[in-house]
Amino acid sequence: MESGPTPDDNNTVDCLQPLGMESGAIPDYSITASSVHDPGLAPYFGRLNGNTGGGGWAAWIQTMGQWLQVFPGNVDSTSLVKNQLDNPVDARYVRFVVQSWYDHIAMRVEILGCNTTAVNLPACPQPLGMASGAIPDYSITASSAFEPGLAPFLGRLNGITSGGGWAAKVNTIGQWLQVFPGNVDSTSLVKNQLDNPVDARYVRFVVQSWHGHIAMRVEILGCNTSRF
Repeated sequence: MESGPTPDDNNTVDCLQPLGMESGAIPDYSITASSVHDPGLAPYFGRLNGNTGGGGWAAWIQTMGQWLQVFPGNVDSTSLVKNQLDNPVDARYVRFVVQSWYDHIAMRVEILGCNTTAVNLPACPQPLGMASGAIPDYSITASSAFEPGLAPFLGRLNGITSGGGWAAKVNTIGQWLQVFPGNVDSTSLVKNQLDNPVDARYVRFVVQSWHGHIAMRVEILGCNTSRF
């Protein structure tokens, strides 16, 4: 009696396969680390069965918390890569902080999720408005911009206008593109709750972006602990 693989067996075969560290499909610039002992032990030498350089990656200092990071992302300017969080988070904004790049820091993005400020929650996850334009230009900011034709608001997925994306002015780790899918008019309400409540003497709203002119109306939700 013969039997073929079960559906579960097929799924296992499809998933448990090398993603490209040993083969080189994951490029050198997608492999970063917290520190490096010397150039011959750089992060990209940390490939399984690698024998170039010093034969692997080595940290500069011997402390717990040193890390080697592999990001099997896109390797060109047209292919799409989708990264989903194992545990969804509730956030006021999303900031993409650059860790590695090739030639120059640049990106186009979309955010998949749920707009929890909406009265009737839509199906999740779904694109929140980078590609469609529902997130307005002034809600997209960045640490720097290479030139006006590569401004933050041009970093929309599938965007082809002007320079075709956002590009940072300088190539340094920590450059970022930030998207704040908040209210887009003068009447709609947006509710932002802190994941961890804080005890404070005052609340300061620090403006990060605006349209036309800085203006706002607010309410604060919380408890007056001075009564107890």
